[in-house]
Order: sequence, then structure tokens, then C-alpha cells
Amino acid sequence: MWVDSEGVFHTASLPDPALLIGASMVDFIRNSGLLKRARIQRIVDKEEERFLEDARSAVDIAAYGTDRPYPPHPVFGTVTNVRELRAGLEAVSMTWRLDAIVTIDEMLG
Repeated sequence: MWVDSEGVFHTASLPDPALLIGASMVDFIRNSGLLKRARIQRIVDKEEERFLEDARSAVDIAAYGTDRPYPPHPVFGTVTNVRELRAGLEAVSMTWRLDAIVTIDEMLG
């Protein structure tokens, strides 16, 4: 994610979401049924709202950005259930959190 000179957040879609969120998260989302996917979507929507609220109150909003398209390692470890997904999202650094949220949201499509 990067922040432009007007304070607008930008993310870029990756050809392989596992580069950002890890293979375990990708598999977890792809193998989730409709009800679980709906629950994941609610979590992602709530986390996006929380991210934007936190970012608006940040003193140095540019500190949230980076010039890298994705982190050196995926931001999630093993994810096998919704609890691990939620905990993982909360643990992702603010630099990568919006990217992770958008990537998961795109996978839920």
C-alpha cells in the first residue's frame, strides 16, 4: 500500500495472492463454503472500517505506506479457521493490513 500526496491509500492486485497473504490463507478462502465466506466477508469489512478509522487519526499517515509491492514474506502463517483469520488480520502491520484486506476481499469476489 502507498499513500499519495493527498493522503489517499492505494493498493495493487497481485497475480498470486499467496505472495501477500500466504498459501494457507488462499487455500482456506478457496475451500470455504458460502456461509463461511459470508462470515469472512463481514470480518474483512469490519477490519477495513477499523483500518480507515485508525489511519484517519494517525499523526503521520505516510508512515503507513511502503514502496514495495508486497512484503518479503506472507503476512499470515497457517490459517485453518475463522478465529485464526481474525487474529491474523489484527496482527498484520498497518503497512500491509489494507493490502491483506483488499486481497481477501477480491478473493471472496
